Formats: sequence, structure tokens, C-alpha cells
Amino acid sequence: MGKYILKRLLMLIFVIIGVVVLVFTLLYFTPGDPARQILGPTADDAAVEQLREEMGLNDGYLIRLGRYLYNLFFKFDLGNSYRNHYPVMHEVLSRFPITMMIGGLGLIVSIIIGVLAGIVSAVKQYTLLDQVCNIFAVIGASMPQFWFGLELSLLFALRWKLLPATGYSTPAQLVLPVLTLGLSGAANFFRITRSSVLEVIRMDYIRTARSKGQSEFKVIMHHALKNALIPIITTIGGRLGVVLAGSVLIESIFAIPGIGSFMLTAISNRDYPNIQGGVLILAVFISIIMLITDIIYAFVDPRIKSKFKNSK
Repeated sequence: MGKYILKRLLMLIFVIIGVVVLVFTLLYFTPGDPARQILGPTADDAAVEQLREEMGLNDGYLIRLGRYLYNLFFKFDLGNSYRNHYPVMHEVLSRFPITMMIGGLGLIVSIIIGVLAGIVSAVKQYTLLDQVCNIFAVIGASMPQFWFGLELSLLFALRWKLLPATGYSTPAQLVLPVLTLGLSGAANFFRITRSSVLEVIRMDYIRTARSKGQSEFKVIMHHALKNALIPIITTIGGRLGVVLAGSVLIESIFAIPGIGSFMLTAISNRDYPNIQGGVLILAVFISIIMLITDIIYAFVDPRIKSKFKNSK
């Protein structure tokens, strides 16, 4: 098990390097001049050229890439913003907890609603309750997240005036963005949980447990759900990445100063250091989450743990 974790950590380093090189290359060849963007379209060409020289934009691709990699891995420096000259590392790390709070709460709501509804729907297959759950799951999966967030804001904030439409500092301000992320993601957990539990409850050991007189609740929660957790855990790990990626729209709708709105502003301003820093932090975090997900497999399913032991 330790050998497997070490191998994945080494792979994580190469993933980070690949992400850094890919993002840097894409931004390098992106049309547009950050110096011109900063000084404005009416600025003198000489002033623009002087600013490009000061920012190191006139250097070649390999020189700029090597300088960025050196500062990143040896100085832990993501550079300074083109617009306000603030350190990118400080800006990203100060905003990332906000995104994680919104995304984490939304993920918890998705898991609670989706998994519980999936279990009930699987146990009550082909009943009216199952059909209603499936209808809502189809609606939730096909509904655009940004549209759902706008509708919630219009209803609860503008029309009914029950909740604030923007902000994040109070619990009431968190309700709408968390519900937007949670309800839209619950449909995915519902489908995975329902199909996984349906597959498991048809197994012979489930019939054996029922024949021994165990209660239906214990059969489902102790025997069936435990063996149906692998695809659910996989979905949780993948869904967290989707939540972080979707934070760009959600934070823009509800005016939340997280990493999503930070990157959106950086893209509109062609602030390349901010874009690179935001993407890097998200890539590192998602990679760590996927590593943790793989490790959790071994604790949930003993068969996977035995594979790790046999591979030594």
C-alpha cells in the first residue's frame, strides 16, 4: 500500500509539471498583448514596448518557461499580477478557502440528497416514488447550472425576499450558491447510487441475509450499500473537480470572491500569472483528491487492499 501511494505521489509531480507547461504554452500563443491591455489602446508604442521589456514579455518561449518553472519549484513563487502587482500565491491561497467552503457544502448536499434518493428508488423500484425520483433526476441532470442559480436568485432573493442574492459572509448568503451546486449535482449521485444498489441487491448474499431474518434496513445499509460504495466514492472524487470547475459561473452569479471569480477576472484582463496560478492550484488539489479516493477504495473493499499486498 505504501509503495502504491509513493508511486502515485511521484506521478502527481509529473502531472503538475505537465499542467504548468500546457497552460503556459497555451497562454504564450494566445493572441493579444498584456502590456497593451494594461496601458490601454491609446498608449504610445514606445511605452508599450518599454513595459513589455520590464515584464520580460520580449524573451523567448523557453527562457520565459524556464524562468517560471524555476521560480515555481525552487522559490514557490507564482509571480506577480500584471494588473495590481500583488503576489499571485497570496491572492490564490486567500481565495481558495472560499471556493472550497462553497464547493464542499454543495458536495455534501449532493451526497445526502442523491445517495438517499438513490437507495430509496432502488429499494422501491418501479413504484410511483421511483418514477418521481427519476423524473427529478433527469431534470436536474439536463438543467444548466448557471440558469438554475439565476432562477433561485430571482425567486428567493428578488421575488420572495427570503434570502440575500450575493455575498458569502453569513450563513443566509451561503444558502443559494450551496443549493445551486448541491441540487444540480444530486442527480448524478442519484443515478450512480440507484444503479449500483440495484446491481448489489440481486446478489445471492443479499437473499441469504434476508433469509436469516435480518431487517430490511440492516440488509440494505449494512450489506448492500457497503458493497455498492465503490462507484459512489469514484463519483464523489470526480464531482469535487466538477464543483471547483463550475465555481467560475456560480461565484460570478452570486458575487462570491473565490478562485472562480478571480480567474474569470484574470482571463478578461489577460492577467496571465493569475490564470496560471489559479489553474495550477486547482490541478494540484484535484490530483490530491483523486489520490485520496484511490486510497479510500482499499479501506472500503478488502479485495482491492489484497491486490496492493500481492503487488509488492
